[in-house]
Amino acid sequence: MALQPRAAEPPATERPNSVVPPPLTAALAVPVTLPEPPPEVLPQPAQPPSPKVPVAPPRHRPKPGELVCGQCGTGNLASRKFCSRCGESLSSAVVVGTPWWRRVFRRRVKVLELGGRPSKPGEGRTSRALRGTFRKVRVILSVSLLVFGLLAALYPPVRTFVVNEFQALKTKVSSLADDALSPIRPATTSATAQTAGHPVQAAFDTFKNTYWAAPWSLNQPPVITVQLAQPVELRMAIVTSGAAGEYTAHGRPSSLKVSYSNEKFTVVSLKDSPQPQQVELADGLGATSLQISVLAVYGTQPVADVAITEIELFGLA
Repeated sequence: MALQPRAAEPPATERPNSVVPPPLTAALAVPVTLPEPPPEVLPQPAQPPSPKVPVAPPRHRPKPGELVCGQCGTGNLASRKFCSRCGESLSSAVVVGTPWWRRVFRRRVKVLELGGRPSKPGEGRTSRALRGTFRKVRVILSVSLLVFGLLAALYPPVRTFVVNEFQALKTKVSSLADDALSPIRPATTSATAQTAGHPVQAAFDTFKNTYWAAPWSLNQPPVITVQLAQPVELRMAIVTSGAAGEYTAHGRPSSLKVSYSNEKFTVVSLKDSPQPQQVELADGLGATSLQISVLAVYGTQPVADVAITEIELFGLA
């Protein structure tokens, strides 16, 4: 198959260059005029600050629970975010506190239940009158106690009167407590020394015509050991010194040391008297046993022996 020659394409027509007319070019070429630089200014002295505009005082005194604006000092409700007077933010405002006297003597707000109604005229007058009377009495008592406390602190006669009355009340309460104490009977008794015919059991037999006697020595004082049937709280003891019917013939204890099983002890002093003497026993809580040591004695020196007619123990089981 014979190849046919390809037809020649027509030459492309050249576009003429876009030429802007001379008048339009002249209109676009507008000369630009630069502004002149400002003149140099010499340093001027510092200007005084403008005076502050005085803020008027708040119209009302802030109430407890309100937010105080830090700009104008106006009290605002706790639900507000901005001051109602100057528009300042209340994010850092201070809450007004309630005075102490109002917290003490505050009035209770009656809250009605849903659907309830306030009382009718004339109802509840008695209860309101009683509440008002009670409130007044409470205020009067509080003021009276405050004035009395100041007088007791600043006026010596009143302070002395208060101290004496307190001591009398304390003595009365102690006597009532002593009346409630029960006698504590020993389970067993023993002594480091005793004379013939006067055993240590005679000091706890509740008889006044028998007594315990033991040789006396300052280096080796006699000691009585008492075992109790159960743990008790010892509060008091009644000691009758000397020998029954022969008071001056034997030495009499002037100082006793009472040691408890709880590793505590009490030292009591006695008078040189044949009458029963009441002494307080401290630190005797939970004691199951005790030791009574004769530390010193009355009598004509040298004292050969010491005698005790009776020892009675009292406490709470």
